[in-house]
Amino acid sequence: MKSYRFVFLSIISAVLLVLSHPSPGMWAFAWFAFVPLFIALDGKKFLDAWLLGFLSGVVFFYGAISWLNSIAVMATVGLVLYLALYFSFFAAFTAAILKKNLPVFLKCAIIASWWVALEFIRSNFLTGFGWALLGYSQSPFLPAIQIADITGAYGVSFIVMFTNVVIYEFFASRGQVHPDNNFTREPVPTMLFNNRLINFLACIFLIAVVFIYGFYKLNFQFSTPNSQLKISLIQGNIPQSLKWDDTYRKDIIKTYFDFTMEAAKDKPDLIVWPETSFPVDLELEPAIAKRLFNLAKAVNTHILVGTNRYKSGNIYNSAFLISPDGAIMSYYDKLHLVPFGEYMPKIPGFLYKV
Repeated sequence: MKSYRFVFLSIISAVLLVLSHPSPGMWAFAWFAFVPLFIALDGKKFLDAWLLGFLSGVVFFYGAISWLNSIAVMATVGLVLYLALYFSFFAAFTAAILKKNLPVFLKCAIIASWWVALEFIRSNFLTGFGWALLGYSQSPFLPAIQIADITGAYGVSFIVMFTNVVIYEFFASRGQVHPDNNFTREPVPTMLFNNRLINFLACIFLIAVVFIYGFYKLNFQFSTPNSQLKISLIQGNIPQSLKWDDTYRKDIIKTYFDFTMEAAKDKPDLIVWPETSFPVDLELEPAIAKRLFNLAKAVNTHILVGTNRYKSGNIYNSAFLISPDGAIMSYYDKLHLVPFGEYMPKIPGFLYKV
């Protein structure tokens, strides 16, 4: 198979992954999106696999976070290139595993575990970037995500990646992948556990357990609610390019005030505004803050407001809880900041200056 076909396959995987995430949220694509990439990786050396993974990662992450261009183009490019490295190392390791004649179940588990390990590192290193995890693609598919109450989103990512490898191995075992490949696999150990049928049945059993648990949880009544908490969510849909422009500040404030008054007609217990929605520091601009406090009194409910807070020369992404009597009850400063977006990591050399 010519090299350009491998490039095409890696791009196809990335496109399928983009489509599986919101939006458009075609979640079913995620269950086989990696199969084209696996076809491209099978038999590849480390560097070739690394480059194919990097290409796939660039296409996927640019598609997943391209909306950040409206904030900062260079920061978005830097973030995409950084995130694509995780695809690179996933691809290089996966290519090595695909070459080996391991039991199918073990091979699927190793590759899925490696993917989850990289997602965990990505979500925590340099404060982490937890967007676009594979498990998030399944949010519309309720039976698949019920396992998250035990494993978190990483468990959902594991089973989706596990299924991708199962599908690939099924076709590979039937000789329908790379008919023109001439690389040599290692000898197959003659052990019962290496029987492909047994391994495929074990894989199907694991996937079935996840779905059985999901349907069980969806149909199980844990308790009878004896009270309800009514919450209203406000979304002004303010473009990022306008949010911190003083020219539009008055209009932004009016938008959220009007929406809040409208939501108050349903008598909610809590009204929630988006992250960094209020373009005012409540502690530095008391006149505007007083208008917000009076709004809380007028609607007679709690309001959770996202805004920035300035202290000792530092800027904090904060959430303030305003009580019905117009006072700040508490606030929380975001700790898990997005690298390149909410802060710039201390990268040595010229890259930091860029």
